[in-house]
Amino acid sequence: MYKMISIENPETHAIGRTIIVKDEKGNDYPLGFEDEDSAFDYIQTELENNTLYEQYINCPKDHIYEMYSKLDEFDKNAIVDAILIRYRNKCMREYYKKL
Repeated sequence: MYKMISIENPETHAIGRTIIVKDEKGNDYPLGFEDEDSAFDYIQTELENNTLYEQYINCPKDHIYEMYSKLDEFDKNAIVDAILIRYRNKCMREYYKKL
């Protein structure tokens, strides 16, 4: 099990924070990440060797239905709502371009 820890950016000290990864013994990995997403991707792909996760993030369009099916109803509804908003905005742009 790996942890993500937010620390002061050792290069700038004054601007921003960075995310580091520690193992269960408290050892640091010599990389800093700008955000938790990048750190988690590193944990899954490099440290855990999670090839399925790597396939999902590298080719999401190929696995979209599989990923969607693994979500709970709340997350599925959030995706449907986001798609509906984008579709509605597209339709409005097309409609007002005609005027």
